[in-house]
Amino acid sequence: MNAELQRDKRLNVRVCYQDPVLIHSISPPPVARYRYALADDISEGGMRMTSTEMFPVDSRLLLEIETDQAQPPIRVIGCVMWVAQAGYQDRWLSGVKFIEASDADHVRLQALVSIRSAIRSQ
Repeated sequence: MNAELQRDKRLNVRVCYQDPVLIHSISPPPVARYRYALADDISEGGMRMTSTEMFPVDSRLLLEIETDQAQPPIRVIGCVMWVAQAGYQDRWLSGVKFIEASDADHVRLQALVSIRSAIRSQ
């Protein structure tokens, strides 16, 4: 039932995207180092990711999303909406809502989701 409620809140279609994402915490206090997480799925509005570090709810993150193309990564600012421990592992699942992106990065994100959606439907 809880999963059904989560699905009902989604405004965008999520597609499979299992690739590394470079993360930089920009919430106070900002952390000077970058970390990697593994994206599980992505939409125009956010992503679910798995990380060895727990990012608290409401943390602001700068995310660099690699694409299949030889272009710079898509850069977006996101806010952690929920966090859960991944089973009995030292890993954390996080839901991140995208809150800021340049127009160019937003267009590239739309294209990435569209391409992944087309691949999924084949």
